[in-house]
Amino acid sequence: TIVVKNEAMETHYIDYTKLIIVPKDPEASVYTDPDEKSFWVAVNERPVEKAIGFGGIDITGFIERIDGVAYSSRASSEDMSAKEEISVMFRVSKRGRKGLVIVYKQTMMTTFLVYSGMAHMGELYVDWLAETERGVNDSAWLVQQFYRLKELIGLMEVYLNGERRGAIDEIGPIAWNSAVIDLGVLDPGEYELTIICSRGYWRIDYLAIADVSPAETVIEIDPEEGSTKFPAILIPGDSLLIRYRLPEVCEENQCDVFIKTAGYYHEWPRYEWLRERSMWKLLLLKYFPRLYFRIMAKEYSRVEDELERAFWNSKYTLKENLYQ
Repeated sequence: TIVVKNEAMETHYIDYTKLIIVPKDPEASVYTDPDEKSFWVAVNERPVEKAIGFGGIDITGFIERIDGVAYSSRASSEDMSAKEEISVMFRVSKRGRKGLVIVYKQTMMTTFLVYSGMAHMGELYVDWLAETERGVNDSAWLVQQFYRLKELIGLMEVYLNGERRGAIDEIGPIAWNSAVIDLGVLDPGEYELTIICSRGYWRIDYLAIADVSPAETVIEIDPEEGSTKFPAILIPGDSLLIRYRLPEVCEENQCDVFIKTAGYYHEWPRYEWLRERSMWKLLLLKYFPRLYFRIMAKEYSRVEDELERAFWNSKYTLKENLYQ
């Protein structure tokens, strides 16, 4: 049973929610690739030998176990797209296909940029939202710019022996996520890989090397008939109860379970945004995004330490007379 809640000032549109079942041996773990399209079975998982973060700091203690005590550098106060390199050392004792297991999530940088972009519109935000919903061509540019964050700021790229082995480009700071980046077949020996990402954009909780292979069985499960109807729309305070019946294979084997869902949401405007209206910043975001990131870097540096607390304290509680 899964409970889905809308606890923010948003309208949620959920197209579907399914379960993905992957049977596995008791000693194995299952991860997706960064695109969340393929599943990897990992065994003999062990933390990397050493990791060096921004400024040459030894960050091994932050990434050697999954405990929420994560490594994250501070963002640049001059350019939000400024990069850092993380050096990761590991040892291979037996030849085989290896994968980098990484547990991560984002900081509040994406949230800051998205909310700032909407606030620059001021009272025009609701007009833009309506045009976007109607499919007006001129309205799509801001959404496209937000997704350009992946190219300009949001990539976490992994290199081994100078060759790019994969990248994580997910947007969203809320949940811890995990993935396997395929490193290919490696011979015994000592290796060093490099992670390149924007300063202050990612939190990394765990880095490990494992023997990996593609999952042989992947089962997709729809909700029980009569459980809930999709698409579903949730306003603040709404919740859904979704029930699934696990297949018999889960009674005979251990299984890892994933949620597969699709949809989108509309962020509700705030009165506070009206004070932040700035058409020149909006034009910079549209036409000169790199310059925009340099200008906004100073603003972000002033609030970087407070955003996390403010975000988690903004949880919505249903009140009477919501629409009055």
